[in-house]
This record gives sequence, C-alpha cells and structure tokens, in this order.
Amino acid sequence: MISTVALRVIAPEALGTVVSLVVVVPRSEELRFTEMCAARALPAHRIGVVDSGLGPDAGYAAGTQVLQLADLFTVTLDELRAAHESTLPAVLA
Repeated sequence: MISTVALRVIAPEALGTVVSLVVVVPRSEELRFTEMCAARALPAHRIGVVDSGLGPDAGYAAGTQVLQLADLFTVTLDELRAAHESTLPAVLA
C-alpha cells in the first residue's frame, strides 16, 4: 500500500514568530522538496531518515523499520508508535 501525505502551511507574516515544521518526504521527492523550499526562501534541513535497511546497523532485526535522527538516536517505528499512542492515555488515566 502506498500512501501520500501532503501538507501546506501558510504562516501570515503578521505573526512575527518562528515556525518550525518536521515533515516526512519520500527519498524520491527529497530533491524536489528541497528545491521548492529554496525557491520560496524557506530553510530546509535533513534531520534523519526512516529506512528498513538501517535496522541491522542499529542492532535491530533485518527489515525492522527505524527512525534514525542524525547521530543522536535510533528508534523503531513500533517503539515510536507505542510511545505516541500511550502518552495521553497514561497522563489522563
């Protein structure tokens, strides 16, 4: 199954604040995304990758989907999902 997620955020100049976004871009679209940001004078920085090929390098089984955030940490998508889905129920229990 292939899913496509699109995001457009337009921040009014009157806000006068710094807006930061984290977006997930397929590798096949990375160059296009970077060029779109540059054309609009918006900074874009690669902070990590999601890749099933990184699992064994980080001590996980082959084929395990992991998020590697630069040289800071690596977490499986299952661990990330569990943390995301359990946070509010744990706080509100």
